[in-house]
Amino acid sequence: MNNCVELPIIRTPRQQSGPFFGVISQAKDTKHWLIDGEFTATSASSLLVQPVEGDLVGFIEANGCLFITQILSRGELAEESPITIQSSLPLTLQAPAICLRGWDEVELSTAGRFSLTARDGAMTTINTFVQQSEHLIQQVGHLNLTASGLLQLRGRQQLITAEEDVRIDGKRINMG
Repeated sequence: MNNCVELPIIRTPRQQSGPFFGVISQAKDTKHWLIDGEFTATSASSLLVQPVEGDLVGFIEANGCLFITQILSRGELAEESPITIQSSLPLTLQAPAICLRGWDEVELSTAGRFSLTARDGAMTTINTFVQQSEHLIQQVGHLNLTASGLLQLRGRQQLITAEEDVRIDGKRINMG
């Protein structure tokens, strides 16, 4: 009689040496940092906030490499540095609502294409709003321009075309 009992294979995670912590002593480049003057670590892909010198960070060892997995606190030197979110891959934010607020300044810039799409929109400035472009094309169903003071259109050449009526109304009309 053969009495064999088969036990299920229990899988266990790979053995890790555990989490460590230390202080960033030097930035070697944008992806590698020296921790406690001894250990060179790379940021984990999930770490979007870029560490800076003086940060207390948590890091682990995996496959013989050290990876910074979290920033535990900002150091005195880092308190003056901006928080920088970095990624070598495209970054997508998805939520029912997203609010970006800057008390002093908000800047959006790209060397490539910029696109803004919405069902409804509003732009308001209290002082000055400037648009500069090599070519500006606006296509609308109806356009109303209102100025409480002077409305001025300048160009080397101008063309006004209408399929029906052109109306110019004013107390005085100067042509030429």
